[in-house]
Amino acid sequence: LSMCGWPLELAMPVTPEYAKTIVLWGTRRPGEVYAPQSPLSRSFQSILNRDGWKPRIICIDPVCAGLAPESEPWLNLYPGTDVYLALTWINLVIENKWYNEDFVKYWSNAVFLVRKEDNHIIRTEDISDEGNNDDFIVWDNLTNGVVWWNSDENKYFNESVDPALNGEFEVTFKDGSKAMCY
Repeated sequence: LSMCGWPLELAMPVTPEYAKTIVLWGTRRPGEVYAPQSPLSRSFQSILNRDGWKPRIICIDPVCAGLAPESEPWLNLYPGTDVYLALTWINLVIENKWYNEDFVKYWSNAVFLVRKEDNHIIRTEDISDEGNNDDFIVWDNLTNGVVWWNSDENKYFNESVDPALNGEFEVTFKDGSKAMCY
């Protein structure tokens, strides 16, 4: 579960009481910041007042207040340096493959091809006159070529696709030029 801000507009309610680890990043006192009867405050109270097993709480905040003393660890970073922790954390997740590969392949933009020379995302209009600016290009391991991602329908135009998560691929553009993409 990844949360940015509160409340979240989701089809499924957020249920932190089932989490194994909770990261409080700049939200050290959810019961004080949000109304005591808010969903987030009630969820945290049910977690903290539960007998038996409790999730690990990691607090990232320069001030030791609220849940920081109860957390393990409390990371008291200097203000403005938390971006370094975020980038390091992301790097570790990617290097160690601590992510759900199917989710990343089929439910994220991580597979959209990017032109190596200028770091621009390739769109279908770049490779075909029938393409448009809203749809993207993905490298398919099954056909060893490009396939189109339909942004309006959140699915691939092809039925069977195995999107590449990494690698460099040569893509031919509609003007006949070729470029390396990743």
